[in-house]
Amino acid sequence: MRNFFLSLFGLCFFFISAQYQITVSDIWLKGTFRQDYLYGYLFAGRHDMIFSRFDHGKFYLERLDMSTGRSKEIIFSSENHSGLRYVYQYVFSPDEQTMLLSIYQKPVYRHSKMERYVLYDIKKNKISVFEDDLIQIPTFFPDGKKVVYFKDNNLYIKDLSSKKILQITKDGEKNKILNGHTDWVYEEEFGFVKAYAVSRSGRYLAYLKFDESQVPAYSFPVYEDRLYPEEYTYKYPKAGEKNSEVTLYIYDFVTGTTRAVDLGEYEYIPFIHSGREADDFAVITMNRLQNTEKLFLVKTGQKPHLLLVEQAEKYLDFERTKKLFFLKDGSFIRTSEKDGYNHIYHYSVTGKIKRQITRGTWEVTELYGVDENNNRIYYQSNESGVLNRAVYSIDFKGKNKRLLSPEKGTSSASFSKDFQYFLLTYQSVEEPLIYILKDLRGQTVKVLKSNEKLKEKEANMQLPAKEFIDFKSSDGETVLHGSIIFPPDFDKQKQYPLLIHGYNGPGYQMVRNRWFSYDDYWHMMLAQKGFIVVTVDTRGTGGRGRDFRQITYKQLGKYELEDLTAVLRQMEAKPYVDRSKTGIWGWSFGGFMATNALLQKPDLFDFAIAVAPVTNWRFYDTIYTERYMQTPQENPDGYDDNSPLSYAEFLKGDLLLVHGTADDNVHVQNTYRLASALQRQGKTFRMMIYPDKNHGIYGGGIRYQLYKTMTEFLMEIKQKNHKS
Repeated sequence: MRNFFLSLFGLCFFFISAQYQITVSDIWLKGTFRQDYLYGYLFAGRHDMIFSRFDHGKFYLERLDMSTGRSKEIIFSSENHSGLRYVYQYVFSPDEQTMLLSIYQKPVYRHSKMERYVLYDIKKNKISVFEDDLIQIPTFFPDGKKVVYFKDNNLYIKDLSSKKILQITKDGEKNKILNGHTDWVYEEEFGFVKAYAVSRSGRYLAYLKFDESQVPAYSFPVYEDRLYPEEYTYKYPKAGEKNSEVTLYIYDFVTGTTRAVDLGEYEYIPFIHSGREADDFAVITMNRLQNTEKLFLVKTGQKPHLLLVEQAEKYLDFERTKKLFFLKDGSFIRTSEKDGYNHIYHYSVTGKIKRQITRGTWEVTELYGVDENNNRIYYQSNESGVLNRAVYSIDFKGKNKRLLSPEKGTSSASFSKDFQYFLLTYQSVEEPLIYILKDLRGQTVKVLKSNEKLKEKEANMQLPAKEFIDFKSSDGETVLHGSIIFPPDFDKQKQYPLLIHGYNGPGYQMVRNRWFSYDDYWHMMLAQKGFIVVTVDTRGTGGRGRDFRQITYKQLGKYELEDLTAVLRQMEAKPYVDRSKTGIWGWSFGGFMATNALLQKPDLFDFAIAVAPVTNWRFYDTIYTERYMQTPQENPDGYDDNSPLSYAEFLKGDLLLVHGTADDNVHVQNTYRLASALQRQGKTFRMMIYPDKNHGIYGGGIRYQLYKTMTEFLMEIKQKNHKS
């Protein structure tokens, strides 16, 4: 009997201390590792915060006093309004007495969506129909009495008192003219859809008209449950092809007239906003090669005033410089990479640099805002290390810098309107997401949401550790940052298959000090199954300044592949890496790199998984591709020398190609063209096609099926020619 109890105790101890075995279902179906997020928050009043919550089937909008962390009121509750189970988005009037509530959404592309809105009177707790049809991007006028919105490719204005609707533009037409809404390529690459602005006086409406009638169209079949597939057609300018012709117009509400604005020579208008005075607008133009930016101040009836010209030898990445803050004296604050790193500059009223406010071999990664009353600028940077993001404030002279967050890890912030309080979001490889209300002294007002239970649960699971590791670039000098996950029972005397993962696209940084992504959990699962998994950021990626990023200019794929190869060689030098089972996987740009690695380095890489890969940059859009590659007409060798299509004959290893047929971003044409090239060479490979799925390949359990397919492919690789 004593031996029985000892055996039972030992068995219990085994189960308690054994590592939890992750499954694909845990990651993509059960939500085992899902974090708790704070949704739908914005800032109102002086230091109020509005956020949404969904409890026990009821939706609430709650107002919080950021100075105390206490709830002030429930602004809206679905309990009081039958039929309104959930609010997807909400828009406040300037006086915060009226709201537009989105009660239905239909996604269009990455950022755009068609929505059904109702009007909500907060004091009266009364809801009324705003528009019977689906609309987009509604905005209140400064007086709160009118709303401008986009519908059927035109702009409309509704007077909330009279209920009258004024149609501002009338020439909008699908695949021809858009008024006040960006076309596909602007939405995808410049990251915005609202292409209009109301002057601060409320008298003028400035908007962009996109004439895409000459842009080549792309079509793909939509299968769904139809007997005959329906063709979906939209305008998509591939590299070297025609873009939309974009023109700035200003509508005057007093005279009812519209006029076009002459901004000179340009290709793109990636920025339109109310200006520094009551009746003007700030507008930025760029040339096609995206190496020249011009900032204009535009006032109706006057010639546009050219305030600033910024030029670069290779290209300007507008994503890094799109924030602009005017001060009361007409000067302004924005960022620039002119010294090689993205930093904050103060410009005079004439557009001349008054002062460089931040400096160093690190990047300002986000410019949050300017508190002019207290001469403080709030920003996020990686000055505490490339893998980190911390929040700081600094004065207009570049002095008295204050750290407002943990120095290590990844922090971001959103500030109250008076800049006295902020919502800090923090995470690291040791800490999952936490949302904290803080004051400017650094004192915690209230923890709004944490994921401590997830952290405790995972600690008991004893999951494989994710460690940071550095590699040497192919130049033998440059340090490349990476992470590595070893099998839990790792033994240096044994050999393990190696899987390299990366995105490696220009400006993107995958290796960061933050909590685990779903791919991280999948990599942990693969480690439990006997793989060593390495993630690496090659040259050309983000966080390390202009020159590090722009080395890949005109030859995307070249240096990235050299670095991935260097990483593989450094790993293969380890006695515990099985040289017959070294592979790579990636999505989108990462898929481009995975196929290149397998085809261009067939004696080094044994297998690859490429999800939604670009296979020749000729197939991708103008704004992104030409920024880094110029046009195919100007740089044909850059396009073809680094294209997987040029190396189909060299396939030796195992390849799994994956794509969705409704991918509006990286067209399935890319995968089909590579498949055709491989077939002509008599090569065998695997391909998983997802009907009617876009670039994200999700919905209806599809992500689970995708990762299950990739897991099974890798497990077959692991068993192939197994070395003991």
